[in-house]
Amino acid sequence: MTYYATYVNHESLGERTSTLEGLRSLLGGFARNRVLQVCSVINTLLTAGKRQFDRNAHNALVANAFAPATAQKLLSLDPAKGVVFHRQQILFLAKEAVQFCPEQGKDASAPYWGGLGEVFLMANDHLHQALPPSKTVEEKILQNIVFFIPILEAGSHGTFLNKMMRSHLMLTSVVEELRDKANFFDVRKLFAAAMGVPVLTYEALIFGAMSRFLGLDISRYMANPSGFSLPTTWFDKTAVPRKEVSAFLQDVSASGEELKKVVSEQNPRANDMTILRAKPLFRDGDFLFPLDYSFFAEKFESSPFWCVHKELGDKERKNFHAFWGIVFEMYVGWLLGNSVNPHVNEFHASPRYDRKGGTQVCDALVLCGETAMLIECKGSTFTARSKYTNDPDELRKEIEKKLVGTDDEPKGIRQLKNALSVFRKNAPEKVKDVDLRRITKIMPVIVTRDDIGSYLDMNKYLNIRFREVLGKEKKQIKATVTPVFLMSAGNLENIAPYLSDVPLSDVLEQRYRADPELRSTFGMVEIPCLKSLGVRRSVLLTQAMDDFKQSMFRVLGISPPDPMQSGEAEA
Repeated sequence: MTYYATYVNHESLGERTSTLEGLRSLLGGFARNRVLQVCSVINTLLTAGKRQFDRNAHNALVANAFAPATAQKLLSLDPAKGVVFHRQQILFLAKEAVQFCPEQGKDASAPYWGGLGEVFLMANDHLHQALPPSKTVEEKILQNIVFFIPILEAGSHGTFLNKMMRSHLMLTSVVEELRDKANFFDVRKLFAAAMGVPVLTYEALIFGAMSRFLGLDISRYMANPSGFSLPTTWFDKTAVPRKEVSAFLQDVSASGEELKKVVSEQNPRANDMTILRAKPLFRDGDFLFPLDYSFFAEKFESSPFWCVHKELGDKERKNFHAFWGIVFEMYVGWLLGNSVNPHVNEFHASPRYDRKGGTQVCDALVLCGETAMLIECKGSTFTARSKYTNDPDELRKEIEKKLVGTDDEPKGIRQLKNALSVFRKNAPEKVKDVDLRRITKIMPVIVTRDDIGSYLDMNKYLNIRFREVLGKEKKQIKATVTPVFLMSAGNLENIAPYLSDVPLSDVLEQRYRADPELRSTFGMVEIPCLKSLGVRRSVLLTQAMDDFKQSMFRVLGISPPDPMQSGEAEA
């Protein structure tokens, strides 16, 4: 469920809008490690293992952080306008604390956090930067995307489980299908050599550490603050060699001083949390605190890819990125191929032109009656520079590079335009083993591994580019061509369980009717044909998770919990 609300700023206390200098001055009176611990506790309470905003935890934190009169004032606000603490703000303040808090200072655990609550309200004044007036429609759309990126990313904290299983499957069963092909990269072998930890062990350690922070609440914190940390001895009784545990902890954690050094060197923009994504655990002596639970979970996906990337030369990196794009394409093919009912959705993976040396038409093709969906899968990751510099032109360049391309090196949009050759009025290309003569409507689709595919206004912008690229050639197509539909892999994973009963064309059509400008995303519009069937989870990903848990227990050398005692039997 998507939760919409506005956050409370400094003016809510009857004060003026704060300055950044004033925030840093007040924050600078607190001890760095204590502020980071507070950020860790708040973020854990609000987001750890939760799919939606936890209002009860939030209100308990407000009551704990402010004097009674102030807390009552804040809690009496309309819930849709009364969010004091939230993930984007917490991460921003953690990064500020790394830079501007001394090692010794006020204790943020003093009554009402010693006044630190006011600093959190001040932080809400500095999460966004104004952009100059836009000159064109396209520029305005890009400005909107840039504005919403950090907001949407901060609100997506409950979406990591599918990402974890997607990465696990890509690294294991999917990638193995390419072992005998050209340009193969043995990612597991390369990662183990570089990291000093096998991939499956690395995954098991993340999952094992995550379990430490589930089910925590503020009463448990007040009773036992150390329960919100991970002791460095947490894995001592597992079968994992100490050397591998140390290498793992070194990769996922950093001390306050180490974080300060990196922040000083990189000087990231306000909403660029790349540093905290890289080191999501804050290390204080023999204890580790999760600055962000979701960032920690995402290491499951990001560490293998970027670790291997860093070990390669420039030419090899380009080949590796192309290889990983193919792995993602195959994952999407696996997901769709094993989710659809062929009588409802006729699926074709990697269809080829019916001619000598026939190349690929598109990454996937789905036929529903007289409608054809041409699907392109894009495995690229958008750079932090394109997403967080608050520069629409930087984002535009990245979109052109990774989702549009050129005539010589087509991507997404141009690949879909080229695929329309099979529907030309004159001399249409034929597709091997696929009869397209009945098709009267074409629905182009782009699926991104990056969450960029589920950002507001991205679909609208790509449609403008699709119309421009297609141009007059649209008149040469014998079928109706709809706007292009953009979705992230996460969106597709949520849709896939319904494709045994619902035509994909119906899903896209109803998504369009709900939002004709395609400004929103699949996760933010109501699609009646899905809603009528109730909530469904992917059987494929659920089974993958169950299988992974069993392998995790073997790697860690521990026994699975008794389902009768843990409550799993009823779940």
